Amino acid sequence: MYARDVAGNVRAFTGGNGDMATYINGVANGGFESANFNSWSTGGALPVSIVPPAPQPPDVGLYSASLGARLWPKPARTPDRARGIGRLRQTVRLPERGDWPVIYLGLRYRIYTYDVMWSDYFQEYIDTFDVYLLDSAGVQLAHLLRDGNPDRNLIGPGRPVVDLGWKEVNLDISQFAGQTVQIVMANANRRDQIYNTWTIVDNVSITAPGRRVTFYPA
Repeated sequence: MYARDVAGNVRAFTGGNGDMATYINGVANGGFESANFNSWSTGGALPVSIVPPAPQPPDVGLYSASLGARLWPKPARTPDRARGIGRLRQTVRLPERGDWPVIYLGLRYRIYTYDVMWSDYFQEYIDTFDVYLLDSAGVQLAHLLRDGNPDRNLIGPGRPVVDLGWKEVNLDISQFAGQTVQIVMANANRRDQIYNTWTIVDNVSITAPGRRVTFYPA
């Protein structure tokens, strides 16, 4: 490896027995530090906005994306805009599998909710945060993540918002290497407009461990 400074000075070769390569993150504006949704498309009935991540972990920067919104301080009947999906989407080209044996989609998220993710009564999912991978035509390749509040004892009239805290995930998407895919993240409020849920998202990235090709003497 060589290093060159802005003046054009080149540092001596560092040696080593192979070629180390590093994959550069293919997600554009994954930290939302542009304070806008450049490189992303938004959609759904719920609002999607740029917000300061509070309380803020030390390494997520100044801005995050909010899927859904805290429109009301407590559960109450609200307009239908509290029901539906708030969605973010970006199209990326994944690296080839031969070059990178493992490929991850990473992100941080924080769910705030007055509801449950699953209803035993209705036998269906209610409010969730989901991550999908679609192909370039919009056909679902994988449902990578579903999360939400599993405890119905935490919700109900007069109960405070359930803060599930910051979570960090690295989702293995190696099987889709070399493909052009759409990353989709969605906050869903499905059943009613009474109990609100919203999700803060940050640090969306595609990463691959560094690879080393070793050259042996003839």
